[in-house]
Amino acid sequence: MSKTRAEQTPLRQFPLQEDTRLVSSRKAFRDRYIQKIAEKMLHFERRSIVNGAFLKRQVGQPISIHLKVDRAEDGCKSFSGKTTDGVNVQVMLSEPLNGTCTGWIEVIGVAGPNDTVRGKQIITYFNVGDKTESFDADGHNMLCTLLSVCKEPFYMGPQM
Repeated sequence: MSKTRAEQTPLRQFPLQEDTRLVSSRKAFRDRYIQKIAEKMLHFERRSIVNGAFLKRQVGQPISIHLKVDRAEDGCKSFSGKTTDGVNVQVMLSEPLNGTCTGWIEVIGVAGPNDTVRGKQIITYFNVGDKTESFDADGHNMLCTLLSVCKEPFYMGPQM
């Protein structure tokens, strides 16, 4: 009986060493990716989300606060805005403002005395028609109250 062509052609054997190198390079890539994500998370600074009433409790602490700004001019280093609960807050910046700001903004920074904030970052929202007025200030105030009474609401386990 003659052998078929498939039976006559020997199977090529790939050394096991090449397979382990491929697996180890994938594992190394995955490990580097996970390490980069962990490094980014370490740079995240925890902060409290506050309104005007809770700002006074956080002096010297990192905070995030929403303000309604009538107008902050390009190049200014300070401006004022009204919180969701109607408190006037003065924001002081280390760098001049790049562009004008109006409407609702989020200021990330450090709470100071006498309703002031040393701003590190400003997040602006598009000011399109009545979208500015549709910001849920009452809902935000409820969120601030909830977060002020919850112990560690966003606990993520032990930090690396």
